[in-house]
Amino acid sequence: MVKFTGPENQFIQNTERREFIPKLDRENAALLGKNFFKICEELKITPKDQVILLGQKHIRTLNNWRKGKTIGQTWDVFNRVSMLLGIVKNLNIIYPRNPEVIRDWLHKKRNIFRGKSALELIIEDPIQSQSTLFTIRRVLDMYRNGVIVELN
Repeated sequence: MVKFTGPENQFIQNTERREFIPKLDRENAALLGKNFFKICEELKITPKDQVILLGQKHIRTLNNWRKGKTIGQTWDVFNRVSMLLGIVKNLNIIYPRNPEVIRDWLHKKRNIFRGKSALELIIEDPIQSQSTLFTIRRVLDMYRNGVIVELN
């Protein structure tokens, strides 16, 4: 049980359980959109590939989102951006002082991905792109935690 201090230094007992409830709203879409486009610029991901990363069909949609500095307010899009953020987070932890390695990591061919780059693997099957993003995120999680010892 957590005790909070209220006005006049009285202790308030918090007996209710708080839960985080994610929201599909403009504020979150704008925050995720801003970060998504910044990451794509830094990692040199082309607009054509960005469309597939976001699970969209038309580059026009992406261009409209970029103009508004936001992304679509659907769980699918939010989850895809979240996976990309997780991939970037892991790369920053694994290679803390190597921005060039981080920038090139998605584009480098690796045996662990059947001789393809992570980005090629995501892009080759747009229908499975979300599950592939998830898989790449988990591979990096496992490498970071010592379960996988080599990322070649």
